[in-house]
Amino acid sequence: MSAHHSWGTPERRQRGLGTNHPDTLTSMHSVAQGTLLLGDPKEAASMFEQVAATMSERLGEEDERTLISVASLGAAYHKVGELQKAANTLRKALDGMRSHLGPSHPESLLTLNNLAIVYRVLDRHAESLQLYEESYSLLRKKLGADHPQTIHSLHEMGHGYEHTGRIAEAIQILKKTYEFRTDRLGESHCDTLQWSSCLIAAYFANGELLKAEPLLQSALRARKNELGVDHPETLGTTRGYVDTLIQNGKFSEAKDVCNEWIAVLDRSKDQAQYGRAQTTFAEILLNLKENDRALDAVSIAMGIEELDRVQRLRASSIKGAALAAKGRTDAAEALLVGSAEELRDMIPSMGIVFRWHAPKACERVIAAYKAWGNSEEVEIWEKRLLDLKEQIEDLRDRT
Repeated sequence: MSAHHSWGTPERRQRGLGTNHPDTLTSMHSVAQGTLLLGDPKEAASMFEQVAATMSERLGEEDERTLISVASLGAAYHKVGELQKAANTLRKALDGMRSHLGPSHPESLLTLNNLAIVYRVLDRHAESLQLYEESYSLLRKKLGADHPQTIHSLHEMGHGYEHTGRIAEAIQILKKTYEFRTDRLGESHCDTLQWSSCLIAAYFANGELLKAEPLLQSALRARKNELGVDHPETLGTTRGYVDTLIQNGKFSEAKDVCNEWIAVLDRSKDQAQYGRAQTTFAEILLNLKENDRALDAVSIAMGIEELDRVQRLRASSIKGAALAAKGRTDAAEALLVGSAEELRDMIPSMGIVFRWHAPKACERVIAAYKAWGNSEEVEIWEKRLLDLKEQIEDLRDRT
């Protein structure tokens, strides 16, 4: 369906050919496409509804132009946010295209992909994955295994495996597609970095932080070079890299990167992120036995009004551990236990990347009670930690 008509054409064609003439309808379809691209999906959907209904009546439901207009209507419904109508409309278009154009026709493949996206948004992940598997199989036969379109389809299939809980298979696919883009585009290309983030997220979901670490390091280097140290994407990658180094026990390396992160944020107006960076720095210093400096960093973080609840509780836990190391038992116990209990309660509402703070807080409680010789509390908190880890594992499997 060509989109190269002038915007005045539909009116002229209506006068010369009539409203229901196929050429008039084709021109109206093109105007609707332009309306959608210009950011007015509601108006575009109204236009596509008229075109699709008239084409169906005049040309028949099996005509290629009718099927394309129905598919375009489904895409417009998606943009408007009417997801169930989008799914039903795209399903109807896809079934017709498979029968009358063939499953490998470009319009069939485009509609299949659009329907898979809508199913994913609707959390119908099994159906979405089935469509992506079909798309990959068709493109592989039609274009070859190494064609960029085939690789993109494979990448989406990897996402489908991830959403359906098949993390190991997802990682295998996402690793392959990431390596393909790295070879073709280089590690600094924006598309490569986007797919790198997908693989990193899959490694995090599977608890494979050591494998995520070099990817984050590479992504951070690339974003510093391409975007600058103070770009939001660079800062986000820095945060993820520091957190990963901490979880991997590489505190000296984390300290160097965190110092750079704080220096950049010190020049920005993002107080919430600055507070988070100071809290992270305090955790690093705590693990390096630099307790006085850890308390200084915590004090800075907790003095920032914009610091969110999770980071404030994390800072309280770190402060409690530093005070415990300095022999201030009473103050330490209240902070350690209070923050650990609240973080445990918040687990269901936390994002995956934040959940590790709750087990860490419990581990600090256990370490303190061991140092104080309180075996009864150690046993209680070890059981709580085990239950917490099982809860996090269950949440990971369900999400």
